[in-house]
Amino acid sequence: MTETVKHFVDVDGAYIGQFDGVEPPEGSVEVPSGPDDGRQKWKNGKWEELQAEEKFENLTSFQFGVILDLLAITEEQVFKLIDELNWSDMEKIIAKRKVRTGGNDGRWSRSNPLWDLLGPKLGIDAARIDEEWRKAQAL
Repeated sequence: MTETVKHFVDVDGAYIGQFDGVEPPEGSVEVPSGPDDGRQKWKNGKWEELQAEEKFENLTSFQFGVILDLLAITEEQVFKLIDELNWSDMEKIIAKRKVRTGGNDGRWSRSNPLWDLLGPKLGIDAARIDEEWRKAQAL
């Protein structure tokens, strides 16, 4: 039996899919096999390995104070930006309490969306937050 299934990627190396007797999308490029994971990219004649997602540790009160200092931002700046969000009063109160106390477990999480929501408003991108987070969590 002859194998007629062919695999294709787009110009950026993202996997499009496999085709058997059907024309693939225009501009696609044939590759010898499909990826192990659909998020992989075809580059330099092979499937690139996926980068493991970094897991950040939650910060203690002390570490949280350090990261604010490293980023040169104050709690007051964060509160002002929270006040400007199109959130209900209750959502704003909860967000401010979490900033002040670390939430129910008394620790601050990098996965809290406030970091990526407020960072750009303060001129701080996610990569810088991650960099300073690593420093603070190492304390």
